Amino acid sequence: MTVRRQLAAPCGALALLALAMAPARADVQPGDVINKDNKDKVQDLVSPGVMWCIERGMTMKIIPYKKIEWNPAYKEATEKYSGQVKLSADGRTIENHVTGLPFPNIDPNDPNVALKIMFNYEYKPFVTDDQDLRNFDADTGTVSEKPLEVERHYILDHLRTLFYTGRLVVDPKPVLLPNSENVRAKQSLHPILEPFDLKGVGLTGIRYLDPDRQGAGNRAQYVTQRDKEYVQNDHFLDLERIDHHHHKVDQSGEQEPPADEISREQRDRYQEDGGHQGRASAYPVRGDRSS
Repeated sequence: MTVRRQLAAPCGALALLALAMAPARADVQPGDVINKDNKDKVQDLVSPGVMWCIERGMTMKIIPYKKIEWNPAYKEATEKYSGQVKLSADGRTIENHVTGLPFPNIDPNDPNVALKIMFNYEYKPFVTDDQDLRNFDADTGTVSEKPLEVERHYILDHLRTLFYTGRLVVDPKPVLLPNSENVRAKQSLHPILEPFDLKGVGLTGIRYLDPDRQGAGNRAQYVTQRDKEYVQNDHFLDLERIDHHHHKVDQSGEQEPPADEISREQRDRYQEDGGHQGRASAYPVRGDRSS
């Protein structure tokens, strides 16, 4: 899956949604292919973001209208629980939500319409429980007045997402307990297989239900000190090395204490003393394939 495809897919989905919701236009017919040369045909039917994609090389094939239904379980949960959901007094969280869409019927004149739309986005039916994606690729580069110019190609070994709340299909549901940290979801992307200079690097992200704890965003996991320096200097901002459940072992066999046995202060002092320089992770490069 390349960034080019990732860009085209959501833009195309938004375009089809806009076309489905908008009044029929005589100059747009099923079978038409829209590109930057005839983009005016859909000027009033798509969002500015979709138009931006078209102007930079994306094409759209117009297809006959087809209603896309929610999956039955999500629809039933929305009908059952949405009536009890409300915004908190400060509008930063929602209350009494179990699973399904929190606000299926939004009044455009509601002063909290934007907040409700975004909570609907957070609890959308795309992924409600678990996600597991393996061995996929991605390209990064520049998008300007022409399609993506690929600068780097990546092969990524494993993306996993685990939702703790709003679970709908996989037991335990609707919540995963225990959840003492009040987590909404955890995500791991590890390890990068290519390019070689980033091999073994991974990312871990945690989203909390408490809006005041959103500082625990993506953090990097490094195989060597070289990877840490490369990622921090050239790719990401304000990343912090995190230890995983495996010990770190150097060539002499000496082990660094696992993260749960040392304090942050001790770990920082250990790093300042050069404890991690040149040390390879004890886990296999391709990671644990058990689910």
